[in-house]
Amino acid sequence: MTSSDTQQAPADAEVVEPEARPVRRHPLVLGATALLVLCAAAAVWFGVAWLRAGTDDALDVARARDDAVRAGEQAIITFHTMDYKAVDANLDRWVAASTGDLLDQLERGRASGKSVIEQAKRVSTATVYSTAVIDLNDTTGTATIISAVHQEIVEAGSDKPVDKYLRVQAALQRGEEGWKLAGLTYIAPTPAG
Repeated sequence: MTSSDTQQAPADAEVVEPEARPVRRHPLVLGATALLVLCAAAAVWFGVAWLRAGTDDALDVARARDDAVRAGEQAIITFHTMDYKAVDANLDRWVAASTGDLLDQLERGRASGKSVIEQAKRVSTATVYSTAVIDLNDTTGTATIISAVHQEIVEAGSDKPVDKYLRVQAALQRGEEGWKLAGLTYIAPTPAG
């Protein structure tokens, strides 16, 4: 190729540049980008909330409440479950689940209580339907709960169980071994209407 073969525009000719077209994004790409930004913002927000919750005093109180409910329900079940053929084992469980004045009462009255249970010739099992914490002091390690309890009682020689429904208020005390029953009160049913 020679220089005469190449065409050059005359000096007074107007140079036309290609027209700049706006960059068009596909709607799917825009939506995915917006979703990515939202997800990142949510991840940051939940991460900060999680870190705050890990050091929150309310979390300690919630754990104490949950522990008190679990231990209280188990103690209520223990105190409402009895087999007259295994009184000593049952009374040992009562002692293990109690503390304070209640524990003292159980230990002082064990012999007479055992005699009463053996003469009654009953087998009872209990189920806790629901429990509410009505007082909790995490600092002193005390709590009060109310539970709805179903007790099934079978008399010796009978196959037909008798259902008994109770409302129980339990005082709990936390010690080195966790929450234990410090007192038990039965709440009289309130008549409807």
